[in-house]
Amino acid sequence: MQQDPKTEFPTTIKPLFLLSFAFIVFLAILKFYALPKYLDIGLSDEADYMKNGLQTLANISPNWGPFYGLWYKFLYFFVTTPIDLYYLNYIVIALWLALPLFVLLVRMQLSLAVALFIAICFLINPINILLMPKVCHFIVGVLLIALIITTYIQSTERKLMVLVLAVYFCAYARLEAYLAFLIFSAWLVFYLIKNRNSITKNSFLLFFLLVIVLVICHFTLSFPNDNIKGYDRSFVAFTQHYIGYEIVYKQKLKISGLQTMLLKYTEIYFKDCHNMTDVITKYPMRVVEYVFFNIKQLLVLIPFGSLTLLAPFSSMKRTKVSLLCTALFFIVLFFIVLRKKENRLEIKSFIKKYQFVYFSLCVFALPSFISCVLIAPRLHYLLIAILPVIFLLIAVFSTIKLNDKLVFLLFVASAFLLPSIKNYSLMAFSVTGKSNDGANKLLVNFINTNYQQKPKNVLTFVNGVVAYLKNKNQEFNTYDLQISKQKFADFIQKNAIDLIVMPTKMNEMEEFKSDTSWHHFYDNYKLYGFSYHKTIDKKTNVEVDVLVKE
Repeated sequence: MQQDPKTEFPTTIKPLFLLSFAFIVFLAILKFYALPKYLDIGLSDEADYMKNGLQTLANISPNWGPFYGLWYKFLYFFVTTPIDLYYLNYIVIALWLALPLFVLLVRMQLSLAVALFIAICFLINPINILLMPKVCHFIVGVLLIALIITTYIQSTERKLMVLVLAVYFCAYARLEAYLAFLIFSAWLVFYLIKNRNSITKNSFLLFFLLVIVLVICHFTLSFPNDNIKGYDRSFVAFTQHYIGYEIVYKQKLKISGLQTMLLKYTEIYFKDCHNMTDVITKYPMRVVEYVFFNIKQLLVLIPFGSLTLLAPFSSMKRTKVSLLCTALFFIVLFFIVLRKKENRLEIKSFIKKYQFVYFSLCVFALPSFISCVLIAPRLHYLLIAILPVIFLLIAVFSTIKLNDKLVFLLFVASAFLLPSIKNYSLMAFSVTGKSNDGANKLLVNFINTNYQQKPKNVLTFVNGVVAYLKNKNQEFNTYDLQISKQKFADFIQKNAIDLIVMPTKMNEMEEFKSDTSWHHFYDNYKLYGFSYHKTIDKKTNVEVDVLVKE
């Protein structure tokens, strides 16, 4: 898989290239600067990544993505509050996909105009903008940067060394990447053994230095894992989505508050199971049935997701119009390109020429594809799983030859016609269960203003609230409450809880409807030293409430 130095990738340091690069950054600022006005801050996983990242240097942990946490730690130098950090990361991560993709495509000899078109499609695409958590965008960006570096390297073994190191650190952002790291490592070792007579001593020296670096990192960071608070995240993810499958598709269950009902229905459907190995060995037929269901979904989602990422119409409000335009766009494109034999031969030549990039994408995508099949085709898994298909579509685009200067001017002229952030269907997380934008931000500001004179022990329905608070508060959620098997008042007292978020929402949750200890606490919270406080946003009529122990 060695490449001829004479046909290696072209130089990209040209004025029009730099202008296009700057234009992508300008477009992102132009379209996303008003993001805080239209998007509420997120809770759950992304907030936990941020919280753990800000504490990374004090306590490096191999779980919850310490590599992604370091990214948050780096961005925090440019802002003053966690809320600002959340929005900054949101914008930068959108560019984190578009910019390296643009550079890589130009390095792969695509027309600059075509590369710019694809990068802009990625930038404004809902899959890039709305998809949470952002950690999968982050590791895809790391991979793209690593692939760019390999375009400057002639020898295959050194290309593989770059990818091994990059994907190793990606495993400390998403555990699935560790499988890709093992495959790349095996590929590297096999290549070194097979070509040992032609490989230089310097390459072997670099290989041993790489091994030393990996050993040091392993003993420093330990093995990346998904064990959080004593439970396996992969097992929790599987059971959560399986129960969702039972509710939505098989309609066997009719419940509210899926997240908080997880433990109850896990015990019903997967009795005596604590990890995925237990599930597979004890309930194989359920797993097989669920896997076939996921595969059927993937047969639709993979081509649809791949086409959507490369279509300029997918950010429009009207979904049916967007789908129709996307379909017509690719039907016309395929008809124009594939009907000519010389284009088909050029596509085949492109794939062969850049087979290293293609196989690298396949290896990187494999763990996420397995997650799509076994756990669920969640969109952030799918983003990585479709990378090889995206490459094949890009091979089709590689046959298009355009006037770079003319197209660049057209892009600049039409920049203001592209949709702004307010045109996207943003569903804010809501602490009250209502679809009101700004509820989380209102809640956090309410707590920071009135109840952060000192750190507190906080009980929440959805984890992540404390990530945005001024002090280093300790957070508990209703899942911790369920695991404890304690009565509500006992749990509150044992853990010295002095701030309860979302009491109204908790009063509506199904598992608490039959919990007499909760109702007694909620009806008599003053007896436990708590007082009830709420605030209402006058513009949006959003309401948030808390119970505070004075």
